[in-house]
Amino acid sequence: MSVRPNIQSLVLSGSELTILGESEDDPDLVGIFAVVSQDGAAGAARLSFIAARAGSGWQATMKNTPFRKGAAEAMGVQVHVDPFQSTSWVQSVIIT
Repeated sequence: MSVRPNIQSLVLSGSELTILGESEDDPDLVGIFAVVSQDGAAGAARLSFIAARAGSGWQATMKNTPFRKGAAEAMGVQVHVDPFQSTSWVQSVIIT
Protein backbone atom coordinates (compact mmCIF):
# COMPACT_ATOMS: atom_id res chain seq x y z
CA MET A 1 0.00 0.00 0.00
CA SER A 2 1.56 3.32 -1.03
CA VAL A 3 -0.44 5.67 1.22
CA ARG A 4 1.05 6.16 4.68
CA PRO A 5 0.37 5.24 7.42
CA ASN A 6 -0.45 1.63 6.63
CA ILE A 7 0.08 -2.00 7.52
CA GLN A 8 2.44 -3.65 5.06
CA SER A 9 2.12 -7.27 6.20
CA LEU A 10 0.75 -9.58 8.86
CA VAL A 11 2.62 -12.87 9.21
CA LEU A 12 1.34 -15.71 11.37
CA SER A 13 3.82 -18.29 12.68
CA GLY A 14 2.00 -20.78 14.88
CA SER A 15 0.04 -18.48 17.19
CA GLU A 16 2.50 -15.54 16.94
CA LEU A 17 1.41 -12.64 14.72
CA THR A 18 3.99 -10.15 13.42
CA ILE A 19 2.70 -6.86 12.01
CA LEU A 20 4.88 -4.59 9.84
CA GLY A 21 3.81 -1.10 8.81
CA GLU A 22 4.95 2.24 7.43
CA SER A 23 4.48 5.86 8.43
CA GLU A 24 6.17 9.14 7.63
CA ASP A 25 9.76 9.46 8.84
CA ASP A 26 8.79 12.26 11.24
CA PRO A 27 10.51 12.83 14.62
CA ASP A 28 7.26 14.37 15.96
CA LEU A 29 5.38 11.09 15.41
CA VAL A 30 5.14 9.75 18.96
CA GLY A 31 2.80 6.78 18.79
CA ILE A 32 1.00 4.28 16.60
CA PHE A 33 -1.96 2.29 17.91
CA ALA A 34 -3.71 -0.34 15.80
CA VAL A 35 -6.37 -3.01 16.03
CA VAL A 36 -6.59 -6.20 13.95
CA SER A 37 -9.94 -7.98 13.72
CA GLN A 38 -10.86 -11.29 12.10
CA ASP A 39 -14.20 -13.11 12.10
CA GLY A 40 -14.46 -16.83 11.50
CA ALA A 41 -16.27 -20.04 12.29
CA ALA A 42 -14.58 -20.18 15.69
CA GLY A 43 -15.78 -16.67 16.58
CA ALA A 44 -14.14 -13.27 16.43
CA ALA A 45 -10.46 -12.54 17.03
CA ARG A 46 -9.60 -8.98 18.02
CA LEU A 47 -6.28 -7.63 19.21
CA SER A 48 -4.85 -4.16 19.75
CA PHE A 49 -1.21 -3.12 20.00
CA ILE A 50 1.13 -0.15 20.23
CA ALA A 51 3.87 -0.36 17.63
CA ALA A 52 7.61 0.11 18.07
CA ARG A 53 9.07 2.59 15.55
CA ALA A 54 12.36 2.79 13.71
CA GLY A 55 12.41 5.60 11.13
CA SER A 56 9.44 5.26 8.81
CA GLY A 57 8.93 1.56 9.58
CA TRP A 58 7.19 0.08 12.59
CA GLN A 59 6.36 -3.36 13.91
CA ALA A 60 4.59 -5.26 16.62
CA THR A 61 4.63 -8.93 17.58
CA MET A 62 1.80 -10.60 19.48
CA LYS A 63 2.14 -14.03 21.03
CA ASN A 64 -0.58 -16.63 21.64
CA THR A 65 -3.10 -15.03 19.28
CA PRO A 66 -6.35 -16.66 18.10
CA PHE A 67 -5.78 -15.51 14.48
CA ARG A 68 -5.66 -17.76 11.43
CA LYS A 69 -4.32 -17.13 7.94
CA GLY A 70 -6.75 -15.27 5.70
CA ALA A 71 -8.69 -12.03 5.41
CA ALA A 72 -8.85 -9.56 8.30
CA GLU A 73 -9.54 -5.88 8.95
CA ALA A 74 -7.22 -3.34 10.56
CA MET A 75 -7.68 0.16 11.97
CA GLY A 76 -4.90 2.41 13.17
CA VAL A 77 -4.22 5.82 14.68
CA GLN A 78 -0.91 7.65 14.72
CA VAL A 79 -0.23 10.68 16.91
CA HIS A 80 2.08 13.64 16.24
CA VAL A 81 2.97 16.27 18.87
CA ASP A 82 4.27 19.31 16.95
CA PRO A 83 1.75 20.30 15.80
CA PHE A 84 -0.57 18.06 17.76
CA GLN A 85 -2.58 15.94 15.31
CA SER A 86 -3.79 12.41 14.78
CA THR A 87 -4.25 10.41 11.60
CA SER A 88 -6.47 7.35 11.43
CA TRP A 89 -6.90 4.70 8.76
CA VAL A 90 -8.81 1.51 8.03
CA GLN A 91 -7.72 -1.20 5.63
CA SER A 92 -8.49 -4.75 4.59
CA VAL A 93 -5.49 -7.03 5.15
CA ILE A 94 -4.46 -10.63 4.54
CA ILE A 95 -2.73 -12.62 7.27
CA THR A 96 -0.16 -14.90 5.62
